[in-house]
Amino acid sequence: MHINRKIVRRICQATVALSFIAIPWLNMHDIRFVTGNLLSFEFLKIPFADPLAALQVWVSTGHMAITPALGAMLVLTLAVAMGPVFCGWICPYGLMADLVGKLPPRRTTTPSSKAWYIKGTVALIVVGALALTGAPPLLNQLSLPGWYTRTMQMLWLYGVIPAGFWLLPFAACLDLGGGRRFWCRYICPQSLLLQLAGRILPYRFRVVYDPGRCICKDQSPSPCSQACPYGLDPRERAIHPECTNCGDCVVRCAHFGHALSQGFAKRQ
Repeated sequence: MHINRKIVRRICQATVALSFIAIPWLNMHDIRFVTGNLLSFEFLKIPFADPLAALQVWVSTGHMAITPALGAMLVLTLAVAMGPVFCGWICPYGLMADLVGKLPPRRTTTPSSKAWYIKGTVALIVVGALALTGAPPLLNQLSLPGWYTRTMQMLWLYGVIPAGFWLLPFAACLDLGGGRRFWCRYICPQSLLLQLAGRILPYRFRVVYDPGRCICKDQSPSPCSQACPYGLDPRERAIHPECTNCGDCVVRCAHFGHALSQGFAKRQ
């Protein structure tokens, strides 16, 4: 039986988004097999933590508790093997951005190869400043999945909406005006360490391109790049840092020769 991976991805995204609405309600009623938000949470006593948040705590205070350190390492280990799948399969804003990308005006601007480096440079400067000043984790304030899940906690516990919630519609407006995934490409810092971790192993889960089967080599933009939420061309290896292994290009390519597939393979 053929399984449409795009439908599976949507189910995963929606399940995560709905789960973090339910989690604070469960916690409020002393049901605590899962606790926290998408900066730091535990599931069946197994910790998970945003690696960038953990790094900021470490450089700000000079030490880190075992639990967040272990949680960050678990998340990074997943990224080493699978790439930044958090962005394509788990992040609640990823679902929102996918839906916003279908609204008019649908800008299909060519992604800038400098976007990742600009975002990384800014994050490096901020982390360096934290190390010098001991300030709290400032980059967490730009975490849209963090604010989404913290908003659900604040609503259940105190009946208020935190100011950070409004970054979600603001980011959606930027995506509408600035092209595909403007916030994710240029601003969101949460994916940086996940993308770096995904570059460690030459052999990991990735999109594989077979040029011998491609029947749309001369099309620009290609159908697969049009299907990509980031507008990347999966036939170009330079897309590696931002590719989230969402598989939308593979689904699209099924109608154009099956030149794309997903699996554990070496970097091409």
